[in-house]
Amino acid sequence: MANPNVCQYWSPLEPKVCSYWNGVCTYRGSKGERADYYPYCNIIGTQSICNQYDAEGTESRCILPDITRHVVDRLSQDGSKWVVIPEQTEDGKYSALTDADYSRITKYNKDHCIFGSGDGTSVQCSAFSPYHLGFSTIQPDDKDGTLKYDEEEYTTGSGLTYRLPLGYEIFNERPVLSKCYWWNGNPEYFSVVSDTGRINLIEFRCSHSDTEYVTNTFGEFRFDEVNRHYVAPCNGAKPECQYYTGVCWKYCIDEKMRQGDKVLAEQILELRWHLRRNRWDAVKFKNAFKDPKIYAWAGTLAYEYDSSGVYIAS
Repeated sequence: MANPNVCQYWSPLEPKVCSYWNGVCTYRGSKGERADYYPYCNIIGTQSICNQYDAEGTESRCILPDITRHVVDRLSQDGSKWVVIPEQTEDGKYSALTDADYSRITKYNKDHCIFGSGDGTSVQCSAFSPYHLGFSTIQPDDKDGTLKYDEEEYTTGSGLTYRLPLGYEIFNERPVLSKCYWWNGNPEYFSVVSDTGRINLIEFRCSHSDTEYVTNTFGEFRFDEVNRHYVAPCNGAKPECQYYTGVCWKYCIDEKMRQGDKVLAEQILELRWHLRRNRWDAVKFKNAFKDPKIYAWAGTLAYEYDSSGVYIAS
């Protein structure tokens, strides 16, 4: 199973630090010329596309200080970066070449992640940002930039594309796997308006005689004041309903699938069990549940090198 606590900003294959990096770039050619990315490189001294970069190989390290690889310090009030470098004067020069200020990243210690044994798992760090699956509505942009999220410095809500939240995808599967006896007809399927994120209404078909309870509680979208989220109506399987006759869902339920919640391994295994419940044998069961393997994908990594083996780009 993938380590759930590795920070998104921990790079396992980062180019090694250039020998000219010492908080600022110290390279000076025979005629006094400076390096391509003088004086602050990429803030961590690993800008391998610089013509004066001289290191070889890769290593694991925190890359968050590189201002090109994060948007803003999420804790700041002004939308500034995690690392602060001295301001430039009007002529584009720096009044003083002092080291950048890394103090906002509380557990940053050059290339190491303090209290994480140098493995990117320091959960006490102010900038710690683990990979996780989550119940969300925003459709991520494709690798080729089809949705054009990154054409500007940021994308407003009106510029986003929305998808059916993962929780509603599961809601659509539950009545297929175990429809309630009282549901009259085929399951109803939730869908989303892609430019607003609004979930379309469905037809309520419960036939139970306790009409007041089922209609008022699960007949339409309602706001749960206790858990502070909107509850979806019944579409043929609603474990929270006292009259539901289907299988006992323990993890794929409303209170564990709210917007922003992390996807639990137990939810994946619960769905895995019901999706294949008529096809299990002893060996498959052991592989799927006794020693389950659930992988978190951190993105496709591709690296390019020149003919001499020097790292060019990723």
